[in-house]
Amino acid sequence: MNTITKTFQDDTELHLIADETHEFLLTTKEVALGYAVSTETIRQHKKRNADELIEGKHFLTVTKSHALKYGITLHSKANGLTLWTKRGLVRLGFFIKSARAKKFRDWCEDMVLKQPQPSTQHSHVLPLDGNHRIFYDRYGLLNPTKEFYIEHEKTRAKAYGCKSFGFLISSTELARLLGVSATTIRVLKNYHASKLKMGQHYIKFSTSQNLWWTREGAGWMALHSGDGSFGVYLLGGGLDKEIEMNILTLQHNSLQMIERSKELDPAAQEEV
Repeated sequence: MNTITKTFQDDTELHLIADETHEFLLTTKEVALGYAVSTETIRQHKKRNADELIEGKHFLTVTKSHALKYGITLHSKANGLTLWTKRGLVRLGFFIKSARAKKFRDWCEDMVLKQPQPSTQHSHVLPLDGNHRIFYDRYGLLNPTKEFYIEHEKTRAKAYGCKSFGFLISSTELARLLGVSATTIRVLKNYHASKLKMGQHYIKFSTSQNLWWTREGAGWMALHSGDGSFGVYLLGGGLDKEIEMNILTLQHNSLQMIERSKELDPAAQEEV
């Protein structure tokens, strides 16, 4: 097995497995060591955040025979092994909340950003604030410092503050708020395709086919599905007051993250 040893904080040695496709991989045990948590904690985050941790991009699942390629022999009762990519390392850091986790995530970002990043061509410019595009192109998620939760009738869904569009919310999270399935959201979008406009009701990023609904788009969908109560709450201004209460904190955290991004990568200084 071809391994590379890296030291974090002068006392934690991590053994990276060299890989042609992903440059290097880490076992769940090594990742847990870096974040100073148990392997079970890593497994639980992988399970809870299955919509944001993508197989083939953030982690690999290898069989016993495939594990031998990396020089790893699995226990006779083991079905397979999870190996984490460098993108997966950084992504996990947004879910694990501790001072140690933040330092380790920053260390992981340094390793990632020191490598040449592929240039991303945008067919058109979306008026996004909070460096959402930079984060999505690099990590496959929106700026986590803009994250907040919408609560309505005992349902809680994740969204992201965006001054240009009010907020952005995924189809999965919007479906949860409306009490319908993600399939229903797709059917409604296709059925009303002539009325729902990209760049107004929803947006897409160049690296993904997933839709992100704007405040206006979420309100429109809410009024055309379920009992419409969330649409009334949203478009009636109730949610706007809730967002305003969080905006100063979100703005402060976002500025800190943007400055950190500029320090690590000069290319991140471009206006978004």
